[in-house]
Amino acid sequence: MYPYLITFIITLILSSVLEKRLKKRSFYNIGDYLLATSIILIPSILAGCRDYNVGTDVYVYALNIFGLVDENMPWTDVIKSNTGTMLDSLEIGYIIIAWIGHFLSDDPHILLFLTSLFIGFFVFASLSRMRNYCSIFVGEFVYLFCCYNETLNMMRQAMAMVMIIYATTFLLTKEKSIIKFIVTFVLAYFFHHSAVIGLMILVPIFVFKDELYNILKFRKCQSHCIN
Repeated sequence: MYPYLITFIITLILSSVLEKRLKKRSFYNIGDYLLATSIILIPSILAGCRDYNVGTDVYVYALNIFGLVDENMPWTDVIKSNTGTMLDSLEIGYIIIAWIGHFLSDDPHILLFLTSLFIGFFVFASLSRMRNYCSIFVGEFVYLFCCYNETLNMMRQAMAMVMIIYATTFLLTKEKSIIKFIVTFVLAYFFHHSAVIGLMILVPIFVFKDELYNILKFRKCQSHCIN
């Protein structure tokens, strides 16, 4: 309990500091990047250090996958789903993460760390892109206290979900790039096929786009006025 609480508090303090720094300018400098890296890294280290009994997916498939994948595995077999093992039933995205992990360490904890790092990166990246409309501090608070523990239980689903959230920012920010949304969505699909549910986000965005953009404009104006 206490390691989680301490980690969350430190991460939120850093998030608050970064948010205050970004209110003074519209771009990141070296100090901001260091803060952002710490915000992503600290909860990921905690996730990587946890016991194998913490998180359902750890013993359901993560440990088994890490044991099956190594840097010498013939990728033609993996891509063709022709290994005759659990690898055949999992999406290629997570297998690649496990494969990368073997280059860093033979300890399965590295896979838990990389999984959380992946999720934390896309959470922060989404908040950073939407920082003119919502608070990075509040977003990290919600993620850490409401969603972080769930990402330890449903790792692949969480990886796909945060990518869909990130993809949505391409429709909500001023660039409004449907191409970038589709590319990110396709990548999310290769981490968990449930990502197709993310297409439902297009319905309210396009049906209520005028109301939604008015709300975002109001939030941006409100944020600038407060600053």
